[in-house]
Amino acid sequence: MRIKLAGGAGEYGRNCFLVQGNTLSFLVDCGLMVGAQYPWPHLDREEIQSLDYVFLTHSHNDHSGALSWLAEQGFTGTVAASRETLRQIQTLS
Repeated sequence: MRIKLAGGAGEYGRNCFLVQGNTLSFLVDCGLMVGAQYPWPHLDREEIQSLDYVFLTHSHNDHSGALSWLAEQGFTGTVAASRETLRQIQTLS
């Protein structure tokens, strides 16, 4: 198993944690860091395209704001979150 801190460690925003196993790959959160030169999580296209899931803890931009960017990079997996979080994200879009 591999765990990568792709953002959020030691900074405010861009919360994103990649977990890769032998048969499953997922993110916990995929936030933006507003005001940064590179606001997206530190993930490469191969990591993004291999994702099975993105688990969102809540709808704040620093935890969910990079969802559309992930899709642009080739993410085709499943987004898992509470109904309220998904509703709030759709409202923000």
